[in-house]
Amino acid sequence: NFSYVRPWSQISGIMLHRTACVLGENPTRYLPVNAHVGLTMGGRIVLAHAWDKMIWHGHAPSPWTIGVEID
Repeated sequence: NFSYVRPWSQISGIMLHRTACVLGENPTRYLPVNAHVGLTMGGRIVLAHAWDKMIWHGHAPSPWTIGVEID
């Protein structure tokens, strides 16, 4: 799910995404998503992946951003 571990100094932004489907309130539904954080409709915050993992979630900006998936 991730390419490599990056230093904190490389992270300089946040990429917000809206899900293409309803993931619901079950935190485990967010674990396979290519994002660091999931936000449920009910306001729960799910840490799906460690901040320092480089995950392809926003194409070109991915190496320097944290991915947030909003349901």
